[in-house]
Amino acid sequence: MSLMLTFTSKDILNSTICIHGGQVAYTLHTTKDIRGRKVTTVAGSTPASINWQKHYLEVGTQVLPVGEAKREAGDRLNSEKVWQWGDAEYDLHFSQDRWTAKKLSGVVVAFFFPYHTRTFHKSELAQVVLQNDLPPAEATFLVLVFIYSEIRRQDEQRASSAGTSAEAASSAATSAGGVLRVPLFGLQ
Repeated sequence: MSLMLTFTSKDILNSTICIHGGQVAYTLHTTKDIRGRKVTTVAGSTPASINWQKHYLEVGTQVLPVGEAKREAGDRLNSEKVWQWGDAEYDLHFSQDRWTAKKLSGVVVAFFFPYHTRTFHKSELAQVVLQNDLPPAEATFLVLVFIYSEIRRQDEQRASSAGTSAEAASSAATSAGGVLRVPLFGLQ
């Protein structure tokens, strides 16, 4: 039996996650400081958090450094991200605008569908679909891993597009025979 969890806001770091019928399963709140994201706290049946600056996950009373909970598996051309919670290991993969979590045996355990902006229709809120009945701490771990992975993917996508925009502007200016002038601190 699958369980669908729907975020109520576009901002998955500051949202409520509800099960069908509107019952609250989790509430997320993220604090920030001058260096950016600090801690995302998840209130629910199993309390949890992501410490973005110190790079660890906390589920219940267990603290997991991201470097220990996540590892790369496979070869250079086909690398996979494997996340471990106790004895359970999950292969996490992003493809076709969704994240898929599989046990290493290949059994799909959960999906995460990120927020999808629509121009002429109602935008689709992010959703987690748990395919199996999981213990609460393990389900919370998967929700954290999906959030962590999606935010990191978005960060990389933003950094990549920012770099591409700067490179395109520089290339256009120099190919037109011009000099690219970049103001520093608002001075020209």
